[in-house]
Amino acid sequence: MWFTMQASASLFLVAFLAVGSAANSSVGVAKARGNFRVDDATVYRNSTVFEGSAVETGVVSAELWLVSGARLLLAPGSRSNVYGDRMVLEKGAVRLEGAGNYRVEARTLRIAQAGPNSTAQVILGKSNEVQVAALVGAVQVTNAQGLVVANLMPGSALAFNLQQGTPPTKLTGRLQQKDGRFILTDRTTNVTVELQGVGLDKEAGKVVEVTGEAIPGARPVAGATQVIRVSALRAIGPPAVATSSAAVGLSVAEKVAIIGGVSAAATVTAMGMGGVFQEEKLPISP
Repeated sequence: MWFTMQASASLFLVAFLAVGSAANSSVGVAKARGNFRVDDATVYRNSTVFEGSAVETGVVSAELWLVSGARLLLAPGSRSNVYGDRMVLEKGAVRLEGAGNYRVEARTLRIAQAGPNSTAQVILGKSNEVQVAALVGAVQVTNAQGLVVANLMPGSALAFNLQQGTPPTKLTGRLQQKDGRFILTDRTTNVTVELQGVGLDKEAGKVVEVTGEAIPGARPVAGATQVIRVSALRAIGPPAVATSSAAVGLSVAEKVAIIGGVSAAATVTAMGMGGVFQEEKLPISP
């Protein structure tokens, strides 16, 4: 683990924030093995971080320890704005662990830990792409409207792309009945939705690909995030035990989900980009 909690870390954090405590706007401290920039000023080794501070790294990474309990590692060549409850990533990559109520905002996405011991990694890719990995524990991703677009399990990674306009929802998973209603948990995003439409009962138990539109204001069955009115359904697997997408022969196209105006596809890229982070274990004590 690239962050190691030490007793000296808390003492240093309290002491370092004392200078700005009168204004009650300090949110934490940042440290690096060299120069980095805070609010357009070059600093060396450490700096207090205030609400809304712009933190930008050069050739080395910077470690941020926040009073909320969140700990972030900003990769070299990255830029962000830091707040008490969130970091807005504008360029590069960041890892997050610590307090579970902190989030990273990347383009239109909101990335948060789904447990107190989770570690999330976020990388801004080309164009609209955002790569998210759950390095430890589970991680949840929502869109700008707060709709859950992915639940990442430990060790998984997804590449997200903002879609133009309002594309239909497209999900793949096993169609099941619950309390007389139909639900599906998408195999790419691990998001559960309720489905409404004609002929769903005939396909219950099968692995299906569905296309449809969200029904505004509809209340889904417990455990589902939204209600989808199905416009097209295609069975791609029998009602037998299938533990993975490969087990039912899903094509590459079928492994891409679209939900909440965001497409998601499984990727290993984010998991293999540890090299973008350098000088990870920084001493917190002066």
